[in-house]
Amino acid sequence: MKRIGVFLSLVAVLLSSQGVWATNSDEFTPDEREFLDQMEQKGLPVEEIEELRFMLRVRHDKDKQWSEEELSDLNALLVSKWEQMRKALEKGDIDTAVSFFCKEKRDIRREHLSKLSRDQLAAMSRELSDIKMIKMDGSHYAEYDIRVVRDGIIYSYMLVFEKNSDDEWEIASF
Repeated sequence: MKRIGVFLSLVAVLLSSQGVWATNSDEFTPDEREFLDQMEQKGLPVEEIEELRFMLRVRHDKDKQWSEEELSDLNALLVSKWEQMRKALEKGDIDTAVSFFCKEKRDIRREHLSKLSRDQLAAMSRELSDIKMIKMDGSHYAEYDIRVVRDGIIYSYMLVFEKNSDDEWEIASF
């Protein structure tokens, strides 16, 4: 129940700011700073306060405009992470492969991948090599298209990367 109250308080702060947000992700509006101070004084755990800070930064960055160079650099980073995950799958190294996923999804990914043989993992890795960035949403969400050809038919799958509260990009879904 306490978390619901904190969430509702955050919503109230967001709505009361009337759309005026700090543009620097390290700065907060006076209302936001006051809210965060109140949460600290109420004894909210540090992890939850950091999560609130993260939520506010995501909100601030939702309209980020990326330069071509920034997009190119980000694409190189995310493709590299994807390639590392694929190489781990190809080797049958499930633990390394799942380390590239969001923490909340690692156990279920590990469970699913553990049901596949090493040959099946390698085949999956080879199939998932063709990715292309199709969308950036703010500074914390990147969407890719994965193209797979099976028996002459092209299939398209969505791959999503999200930046976590530690500013690390992780695979959210595919």
